[in-house]
Amino acid sequence: MPPERPSLLLAPVRALRRRLRVQAAADGAARAAVLAAAVAVGGVALGKLSLLHHRGAMVTAALAAAIVFVGALVAALRRLAPARVAKRIDVTHDLADRIGTALEFTAAAERTPFMEAAILDGERVAAAVVPARAAPWRRPPHLGAAA
Repeated sequence: MPPERPSLLLAPVRALRRRLRVQAAADGAARAAVLAAAVAVGGVALGKLSLLHHRGAMVTAALAAAIVFVGALVAALRRLAPARVAKRIDVTHDLADRIGTALEFTAAAERTPFMEAAILDGERVAAAVVPARAAPWRRPPHLGAAA
């Protein structure tokens, strides 16, 4: 069995996964901020009606902040399969499944010369991958509703 060389092939996949997780965290925080705003408005309303004292208002504010944090965390921790990330790289960089195929072949117990050639080719093109091209930053869709 040939020596493993996963770092060359996995480096762009890992970089893109990090970028996608940051984007997902921003999306999750924006989505959760809508609920957090509702909780905060409810706390203010209860305070105005003298049904919530200072300590309760502080708890309500902390709860609203926690909702945003948990929303970001849950979204960022969703599973991103390496094969899906590799597919996104292949599509956005016009690589005709070279990264995905090479990644799949690295997991094979027995490799043919063709598989070895595909892995080497995948490693070669992996050096030119730009994560920002595969996942450009976009404004979270729920940001307007959260503001």
